[in-house]
Amino acid sequence: MDCELEVIKNIFKKSINEFYDKDVVLFEDNCGGSSERSMVFRIGHYMQNEISKRDDCQEFVVDCEYNRHGNNVKQINNEKILPDLILHKRKNDESNILIMEFKKETNQGDGVSNDLKKLKYLTDKKYEYGYRYGFHVVLKNKEAEIYVYNNGEEQKENNFTFDRL
Repeated sequence: MDCELEVIKNIFKKSINEFYDKDVVLFEDNCGGSSERSMVFRIGHYMQNEISKRDDCQEFVVDCEYNRHGNNVKQINNEKILPDLILHKRKNDESNILIMEFKKETNQGDGVSNDLKKLKYLTDKKYEYGYRYGFHVVLKNKEAEIYVYNNGEEQKENNFTFDRL
């Protein structure tokens, strides 16, 4: 797979577009909508569909809360971690392409700092996981803000917003 950032962004944009087209109902109700996990699952489903359409991506999978690191558990400082979504080849750290952490706009509490800590650590090349990119995604009713991480740092010039039309 040509894993340049623009290719990954394109796959993600198509997936998030389909999510907003088909699943906007997940934002509706008097309590702030459905859980973040239900939204993340749907986005992951659409991403896997997009990836399966590409000839150069057949060996990659999108996993939700995949906590494996080879035969071990993913950890930061002996604390188990569960990334919201990842794009990778299972049991192959050389193919850790993208890690994604999601937050609903209505849930911007303490969990955000934990998500950013994960993204910084898991994309930092000096540590064992070495994800090429990380996305911190803030889901809003009509748009998503995506903050891009590479080598342990936010890449502000690569951040983007997906606006639902």
